[in-house]
Amino acid sequence: MRAEDHVRRLLRQSDRTPTGQLERALLQSAVDLSDALGDEVLAYESRMRLSAWAAASGDSSVRLRAFDRCLELHLGDPHRFPSAVGDLDLLWDFASIPRLLAGSPSYDREAIAGCLDEMLEVFSFHGADLRAFDFARFEVAALCGDEALARESLARVAGEMRAPRGEQGRAEPLLCDACVLSAEIAWHAERGHLDRAAAAADRLRESGSGCADEPELGLSRGLVPCLLTGRLDEARHGHLEGYERVRHNPKHLEAVAGHVEFAVMVGATQRALRLVERHACWLAADPLAGSAQFAFLCAAGGAMDALTRSGRGGTTVTPLNAAVLAAHLGSRVGAWTATTFARACWTAASSLAHAFDTRDGNGRFARRLSAARAIRPVTAWEPSAWGGDGRHRGTLTGGPRADAVDAGGRSGADATDDRLSEPRALLARARECAAVGDREAADSAVDEALPRADPITRSELFALRIRMHVERGDLRAAEEQLALRVDCLIVDGLDDDAEVDLQLGLLLFGAPLAGRRSELERGLQRAGELELAPAAQMRISVVLATQLMREGSYTEAENLLSKALDGVVDVRRSAGLLVLADAYFALGRFQDALSAIDLLLGDPIDRALRASALLRRSTVVFTLDPVQAMEAMDRAIDDADRALHLFVELGHCEGVLDACGVLGHLLGRIGSVEGSLEALRTAHSTAEHFEHPDVDAMAFRLACALVRADCGGEARQLLDDVVERMPLEGDRSLRGEMFYWLAHACRQDDDDPAAYGAWSLALEEFARADDDHASARVGIALGRLLFDNDDPASVEVLREASRRARAAMRREGHRTTNRDVPAATLLIDALHLLGRAQAAFGDPAALRTLDDVVKEAVALQRFAPLFEANVAESRARALDDLHRESEAVASARHAAALYDVAGDPVGAARLSVFGARLLVGTGETGEADALYGAGLARFDSAAGSGHSTAEARIERAIAAREQKALRDRPAEPQPEAIEPGSPENVTTREPAPPAPAR
Repeated sequence: MRAEDHVRRLLRQSDRTPTGQLERALLQSAVDLSDALGDEVLAYESRMRLSAWAAASGDSSVRLRAFDRCLELHLGDPHRFPSAVGDLDLLWDFASIPRLLAGSPSYDREAIAGCLDEMLEVFSFHGADLRAFDFARFEVAALCGDEALARESLARVAGEMRAPRGEQGRAEPLLCDACVLSAEIAWHAERGHLDRAAAAADRLRESGSGCADEPELGLSRGLVPCLLTGRLDEARHGHLEGYERVRHNPKHLEAVAGHVEFAVMVGATQRALRLVERHACWLAADPLAGSAQFAFLCAAGGAMDALTRSGRGGTTVTPLNAAVLAAHLGSRVGAWTATTFARACWTAASSLAHAFDTRDGNGRFARRLSAARAIRPVTAWEPSAWGGDGRHRGTLTGGPRADAVDAGGRSGADATDDRLSEPRALLARARECAAVGDREAADSAVDEALPRADPITRSELFALRIRMHVERGDLRAAEEQLALRVDCLIVDGLDDDAEVDLQLGLLLFGAPLAGRRSELERGLQRAGELELAPAAQMRISVVLATQLMREGSYTEAENLLSKALDGVVDVRRSAGLLVLADAYFALGRFQDALSAIDLLLGDPIDRALRASALLRRSTVVFTLDPVQAMEAMDRAIDDADRALHLFVELGHCEGVLDACGVLGHLLGRIGSVEGSLEALRTAHSTAEHFEHPDVDAMAFRLACALVRADCGGEARQLLDDVVERMPLEGDRSLRGEMFYWLAHACRQDDDDPAAYGAWSLALEEFARADDDHASARVGIALGRLLFDNDDPASVEVLREASRRARAAMRREGHRTTNRDVPAATLLIDALHLLGRAQAAFGDPAALRTLDDVVKEAVALQRFAPLFEANVAESRARALDDLHRESEAVASARHAAALYDVAGDPVGAARLSVFGARLLVGTGETGEADALYGAGLARFDSAAGSGHSTAEARIERAIAAREQKALRDRPAEPQPEAIEPGSPENVTTREPAPPAPAR
């Protein structure tokens, strides 16, 4: 295939692809290839599309680079590079460039003014409607705080919109009505003209107009004016509807800021918190979107201040993908709270305001910052429609909360039972809430239990609270609680536990253990010398054993815990039993591990620990030999299923994911494809509900399983979403895998052009990663696609795939790799398919290639009987493609015999019928009839032995009909003898019936 044709294919596929990262990848590939070819026209068209994509996606950096190059080419040669290419218009794109520059403090006033001057020059040259220029000048003036120029420009735009258009050189409008109305809303709202802003919002809703940014931004700008003019119902409806339109695209950061501000003003602080957590990572999406970043930082700071004013300043704030926030909010050790997050937001907003005001020479952004700090709720409204969003992430849809269920598994229907308020039950509830991350509920349960708890329970309540403080990085609070615990231990007569706490402090409660082994060993030795109680010594032993396990000292850990657990029989032995089971597993002593877990499950433990123990017990089946594994499989599946149900009851996201993973693997091993898929679906839906950071990994795993189960449509939907969230500069191999499986899903979904585009992208990614093995795998898939579509380009693609496979073999050598398919297998597959493709397009080299397949297979010890039959079949079909029918018939007979030897009667039947059709084409009807009969007999044999399929039954019916038609032919008259050499001595060959599709 010519490289130019490949670029055209990519561009056509990009036109069919929804705006997103997949379209971006296709267009970037087209741009890079066009530049490499030196084809400026093709590169211009590609960049025009890329600029339009960037405008729709909010990637200002990509947009400016693409637009600048297109404008340069257009100004240099307007005829060769016209302003309009298809439905793309360079002038329409130009209309919003000044606003983009003004919205970032990175561009000074001189650069912005130069952009406006160039815009006026270009628009005038084309005789374009100058309303777009006037509006661009208004947007720049408004953003830069030039009140007089903004007012003048807005009046001119409004007057021109009311006046009839005069004669213009271009018929296409270059000004978006929705953008004008949105700008009016913001202009009037900032100046306190709320009635005018609300009226403009009404006109925007009624107009139905829009573009890449609108009406979403304008609708969000209109929420507060509607609220403050007494139209609460309209405003909340607009919020609920409008937020759904902007929640998935980072380009809508400023619109989301409007929704956060609205939530604060109606008193929906929990809703505002969730929106901030979900979208704060968008601050890093577009480095040039300074104005949008400022709006979001102000809204987020206001939301956190509202929480603090309500007495919840200590609420934990957990932004999605928090690592990307360091560039905007500064690095953070430990968790954010509402108070600290607010402080960081206001600091960042102040920095941006200073940068903008320094550039513009006024105080507009400082005034906006002061106004944002002064925002207060005007009503109290947390609608039921937001209930699901206001829940803590640790609660599963449909399952009872952990704090509504007691340790025995009774649901919230019994919540009024007095036993639920007993200290031990409250301790169990607190542990379960802590396990699912609901620290607020855990703290509440601890507070309720402490005044009435017995000494042992009180000590465990304090221990739980200390652990929670350590986990969130609040070591000062942990030390304070530890001091209270020690005081209570002494008062309660638990001096041995107090001694241990005083010696080792937070090391016993989850503090980092690295480099502290000797300290723990000295503490354990001293506890022995003081003859402290076994339970107190065991606490040190459990922590020390945990560190030994991390260092790989499994035998030492097992000896230590076995000794420590001797004589400890109360509920405090549970942690030791769990670590001991892990040590046994690591040492290969599986029966001992099971015994330890059985002991643990016999104790009155909370549901979170019980579920973890059941899941651990279910995984022992992975360590057994095949016979033992099948015997233990039912119990393992039952354990995993029980663990899953407990985790679901608790709303324990991580637990549900782990249990689904184990359950899916177990069900897959017994051949329950649907059961395995259902487990993976549950894992994915759970991760999605909790907005888990591994949700994309879950979706990818499910999608791969769906492709293997031939459910391409469902897999494609999942992979489209995963690719959309995939980082552009992420791991090349990972990106290649995503594209590879997406292409398979597209192919199963009967969308070959999309599969072509995705496999092409996968090849590029693996080439950049210098991964010959993966490149060969993708090349085979792409070559097969092209071959199936009768595209001669398949030959070159498959030849390159075989070259890559050889290179991968040289790299791998005799080393064992973690690849699913060895490079040797890829080489054989690539050569095999290459031979078929060469023959199909008339290249006699196909036969030599197929001979090479046999040689490689023999050399690599992969020449199995069924493989030999497959190659023989390919040779027969290749000979037919090369019009060597007699040899093709002989090869077909040979292949059928090989299929018989390999135990594949259906394959043998197909080759017999194939040979019969060739004989019909050469006029040898007698032999053809015999081969048809042999094929039908083999089909019948397959049916009798249970090897037949629906497809085979259809093929048999067709073959039987062909044989009958052959027998019903009238006998041909015998020709008279013709002397050799006479002109009539010519054999006419009937065309053979078409062979089955490849």
